[in-house]
Amino acid sequence: MTARKPESLVAMEMWSNATARDALAKSAPGQRKTDRLIVKMYRDLWDQGMWDSRIGAPMCWMEDGTLGNGHHRASFIAELPDGVEVPVLVSYRVPMKMLVYMDGGKNRTLGHHLNYSFPDRSPHQCVRAASIATIAMTYTGPGKLPRVDVRPDPHKAVIWAVQRGDRLFRSVVWAGRIKSAEDGRLGTVMTERTIGFVLFLLDSEEAYEFFNLLAQREFQSRHDPRAEMTEYFGKERNAFARGTQGRDATLKRIANLLECWESARLGRHWRPWDGTEAGFRHPQVTHQRELVA
Repeated sequence: MTARKPESLVAMEMWSNATARDALAKSAPGQRKTDRLIVKMYRDLWDQGMWDSRIGAPMCWMEDGTLGNGHHRASFIAELPDGVEVPVLVSYRVPMKMLVYMDGGKNRTLGHHLNYSFPDRSPHQCVRAASIATIAMTYTGPGKLPRVDVRPDPHKAVIWAVQRGDRLFRSVVWAGRIKSAEDGRLGTVMTERTIGFVLFLLDSEEAYEFFNLLAQREFQSRHDPRAEMTEYFGKERNAFARGTQGRDATLKRIANLLECWESARLGRHWRPWDGTEAGFRHPQVTHQRELVA
């Protein structure tokens, strides 16, 4: 019995600027306008030695010989000097009926951009990393509240994240474990985004263990700041409504988590945040220079 021939094949290829220009000249109809920020992001990844052929879905040659996917990568490669070759994955003979399902008209989120830069990370982790980065990259320490509702330039955000990749994804992994351990217990303050940001700032195993015990509700005594905070938010009048997001709720979560950490560190009682900058407990170790560099 003869094996059925696949409709499309995927191969690793080395593309030069000439290859890319030829591909762009055969673009399938209905493609969105090239975003220069995305093209620049790809060039930066290449210049920093972080290019990976698995970035994005494979470049796609359709059944009719037109390029159906990969235009931003082709645009980046087309601008490289003569003699430079870039490894890319290319899919051939893609059915024309699939063109409508490709992401030609879809806006890419920062999570998508980070997945291109960190192809070994899961899409979920990249979404969480993006949500933490949007706070952390604008945080300047004492003097101002964290900015939690800023939509950063994706190119700048990717460069920022690439420079801090290990630390950023460490906080993502820690936050995921903590929320999994908490698993909907009463008196919760944390979301993956807010505890992730706090852990990014503190960046220590000690902080991870501290908040992990909070998630598991393992306290040394009722005077433990974690116990005091949990008891406060466990009361119906103080509890965060299920699914509460938004600027005010996000700031409130971060402020109370940092207050809990600092209260334990200083050996005093936890107190709820009063909503002011003066009452916001910034970490004693400021990361201002590193975060805004």
